[in-house]
Amino acid sequence: MDDQPKSRYTPVIAMFILMIIYILFRTATAPSIEERDMDRDFVDLKKFKMEKLLELSLPLDVPVVDDDSIMYFRAYPEKIYSMDLESNRIVNTIDVGLQIRGVNDNYLVGQLKDQIRAYNKITGELISKTRKNRNIASSTNVEIYDNIAVYAAAGKIIIEAFDMNTGELLWGFDAREEHTTAHIIIDKGKVYTSNLGELLVFDAYTGKVLKKFDIGVYTPFLIDGNYIYAKGPKKVDLSTGEILWSVDIGSILEVDEDGLYIIYSGFLYRLGKETGEELWKNDFGELRPFLVRTTPKYVIVSRFDDEVFILDKDTGEKLWRFGNNTEENANTFLVHDEILYIFTTEGTLYSLDLSQ
Repeated sequence: MDDQPKSRYTPVIAMFILMIIYILFRTATAPSIEERDMDRDFVDLKKFKMEKLLELSLPLDVPVVDDDSIMYFRAYPEKIYSMDLESNRIVNTIDVGLQIRGVNDNYLVGQLKDQIRAYNKITGELISKTRKNRNIASSTNVEIYDNIAVYAAAGKIIIEAFDMNTGELLWGFDAREEHTTAHIIIDKGKVYTSNLGELLVFDAYTGKVLKKFDIGVYTPFLIDGNYIYAKGPKKVDLSTGEILWSVDIGSILEVDEDGLYIIYSGFLYRLGKETGEELWKNDFGELRPFLVRTTPKYVIVSRFDDEVFILDKDTGEKLWRFGNNTEENANTFLVHDEILYIFTTEGTLYSLDLSQ
């Protein structure tokens, strides 16, 4: 007996069922209203002077600051503004939709159209670019040293360095030889990355491997002076590779002169740098922090629901909050000279003085 022909509606029905399953899954895993509002009591315990610096109609993102205190940021998708932070005045605009990753004396560097590109930061002229690589994305890690840009692409995970003056490829490290993470840091002319727990150190100019420490260093990691603080977290002496201490919680988000800031199971921890002891922790729930910066008095935290918090640095107490269930939401933020700059999805730029 011949099989009955399948209905032409079968694929549609299957897609409908999958959509229902997806919606039910997202509903079940989404934070509850109580979770989203768990820290409403902490809003505005302290008042900060907030000033509106700019109002546009486009989302603002990817800010960087150069050595002359000029801040560059993008009005998504195709314009970059330059603001003098001494006067808070716009001093230049260029028509480039660059996902900015860094700035030096001459160039703005970032990702655009499957490439890392360097533009003249005054004129917007394209100076150099890498070859196209479909693994280069908006999240691609780019570091700058002198006139060298080094990037780590996800996927095949290739590290490459190119001369921003000429676009010449200086060196590359191919994942087919050794598997690395798509995370790099440049410090004092050296490029640091991780290879399945092995810390690799390259010369930024030549790509020569200077050191290898097989000590279980995983990303993300940060460098502070002669030490590296890696996921775990753990503190490692960069000159010897000796592990000075290690504790088994979370991923590192920031390090400063006063401590180490770790995210684990929705909690933000501050640890002591010398021993790794817990100094305080604060619960951020399911919508965990993903960006942390500090000033002498405060810790600034951005959460995945377009919010920015200011915490007391000594106690971890939440003092102030911006975004979520307000008229505007924070897209990102930048801290420079104890001034907090908040860039909103609605196109407004605010500043808060955190020196008080």
